[in-house]
Amino acid sequence: MKKIDKDMIILVSMCLLFGIFLIPNHPKRKEEYLGIVMDTKKEKEVTIKRKDSTITLPMSEYLVGVVGCEVDATYEIEALKTQAIVARTYALRKINNNDILTDDTTTQCYKDEKQLRDKWGNSYNKYYKRVKEAILDTKDLAIYYDNKLIDAVYHSLSNGYTEDAKEVWGSDIEYLVSVESSWDKKDKHFENVVSKDMDEFLRLLGVKTPNYSILSRDKTGRIKEIMVGDKIFSGTEFRKLLGLKSTDIKIDINNNKVNLTTYGYGHGVGLSQEGANYLAKDGYKYDEIIKYYYKGVNIK
Repeated sequence: MKKIDKDMIILVSMCLLFGIFLIPNHPKRKEEYLGIVMDTKKEKEVTIKRKDSTITLPMSEYLVGVVGCEVDATYEIEALKTQAIVARTYALRKINNNDILTDDTTTQCYKDEKQLRDKWGNSYNKYYKRVKEAILDTKDLAIYYDNKLIDAVYHSLSNGYTEDAKEVWGSDIEYLVSVESSWDKKDKHFENVVSKDMDEFLRLLGVKTPNYSILSRDKTGRIKEIMVGDKIFSGTEFRKLLGLKSTDIKIDINNNKVNLTTYGYGHGVGLSQEGANYLAKDGYKYDEIIKYYYKGVNIK
């Protein structure tokens, strides 16, 4: 073989070799993780304001962090699908209204990969796949009332009934009305007791005497108004000041202690997350669960 031929072969080989590395990659249309393929190119992006930073990520990855933070990954799959649709709807409405999404319960709880690995430990791969599949199986689905995205609020656990929006926020919302959720009472976290020293109780409420009178409860048994000392509080104010889990409260004063027993967890409006899981265990599908807790809605 002539020398020029050898040089030509070497030159062509080097061009081919370097070409592999120098030719720019085309944008990926799909990504794969843990065997799950998801098309992220056309996804709506979500921006989250965190404590020390602001991040932007595809909706599906955002929802993994929300569902993973908000509920237990061992929930029934239909309950996980329910949470995915509810969380997506909540985020889309916020985005459309130019509201800021955070990573805490002022909007929706969100955990990043590191936080989920800490939470799930050795089960991270299994739980990630389970949550991701629930999100992809309900891809792009959201909840509407009168062709408008609903305010898809939710809470951890009801007191046996969900709450009318009017009782918490002062305005009627057609799809956020009270429904029975008696299965929540079976949950191990249904009842919670908090004990406070008398001095702390008085300080937190800004009163001088612990004498109290429950002025009114709503139809679900939650406190509407309560008088302590010379002050009148709404149930939501009383709950917030004392750091209680709900406004369905029983009060017992014993010597220098105030014992406060609450039933349920959260404001009580909209979806009960634990209730959704109980319904899923009974064979209800995500659309049936959503339409039970949000009245007159459509999913599309």
